[in-house]
Amino acid sequence: MTTEGRNFALDFLVMATRKHHHHHHRHRNTFWQEFRFEITVTLLLVTGVALLVEQFEIRRTVWGWIQTGVRFLNRFFRNFFQDFFNFLLSLRLSNTIGVILILIAFFMIFNRFRKKMIVRYSVLYSCPQCGSELARIHRTFYHKVLGLFFWANIRHYKCKKCDYKGIKMDWKQS
Repeated sequence: MTTEGRNFALDFLVMATRKHHHHHHRHRNTFWQEFRFEITVTLLLVTGVALLVEQFEIRRTVWGWIQTGVRFLNRFFRNFFQDFFNFLLSLRLSNTIGVILILIAFFMIFNRFRKKMIVRYSVLYSCPQCGSELARIHRTFYHKVLGLFFWANIRHYKCKKCDYKGIKMDWKQS
């Protein structure tokens, strides 16, 4: 046996007996994440073959769906606004003015609450627990909904040293 062959055999034995340290991921891929490509290709192939084999009236079918959708939306909004205006006309003038004043008051309360929340969460430069630097992380669905509700930009931060997580809000630019 040559020295090259012995070195290869020794290297192979050393590698085979070494304990492998696997890094365990916190996040496991879901079925969709793992097989997204295969599922997409299969669906494309099945749809392509079905369209070649069968005589579908795609244009007529899609046009029918669009027409049905437009008719539904037309009837829905026409009935909604008609019922809403009939309701308003059935109220006495004093009731209508009372409802309008209550709605204005609710809007003013919400706007004041919104401003206070944005001012309260507008300053976040370092970790309030340990004073360390913060790193920006992905917003959760809750933060996105909160941003829409308050019409504000929301940024999500995590401390680089401790487990603190917080948000920073600022005014949305129109």
